[in-house]
Amino acid sequence: MKKIFFSFLLFALAATNAISQLHPEYSQWLFVQSDKALQYRIAIVKQEGPVATLQIQFRVNNEDEVYCKSELCNGMLLSLNNVNVGDKESTKYSFIFEKSFVGLDNIYTWPVLLTTELKTWPDGSKRYLSFTKGIVYTTSDGDDERSANVPYCCVDIRLAANPNQHRCESHGFDAANAIIIK
Repeated sequence: MKKIFFSFLLFALAATNAISQLHPEYSQWLFVQSDKALQYRIAIVKQEGPVATLQIQFRVNNEDEVYCKSELCNGMLLSLNNVNVGDKESTKYSFIFEKSFVGLDNIYTWPVLLTTELKTWPDGSKRYLSFTKGIVYTTSDGDDERSANVPYCCVDIRLAANPNQHRCESHGFDAANAIIIK
């Protein structure tokens, strides 16, 4: 009887883990930068000790006042940098969100999973996923949540007349290798 119960318990735990990876619990929608309409949300799809595997979704909020409605605007671009936990190397990704990719229901789930450390350090400082603020940290002397900039991003509007003129060039934006979201 104990063997059957233990087998059932293991099956239930495995099924719960599989379901959470298929339907992860995402944070609220957050603006990548407050002056641009690109939003993201993060979910932890796996946690092994302090290493969290993250999935990210994006959307362009065309209902917010910062959304550019001018004919000069031709979509958005994003440069995203993440430090890999395993080798501590920074990986850079570039995205172009075409002008047609807008709307609160138009969501892009990025298939690349990122890893980061979510943990408490010996001095009491912490880094964790806040469902209202994204990846945050607190220092050992307080509970004031501050953005951990994980992943680090730069976002800007693509100008119709000059798509190569933007503020993300110094952040590693690479138009030739960008992921194009339509």
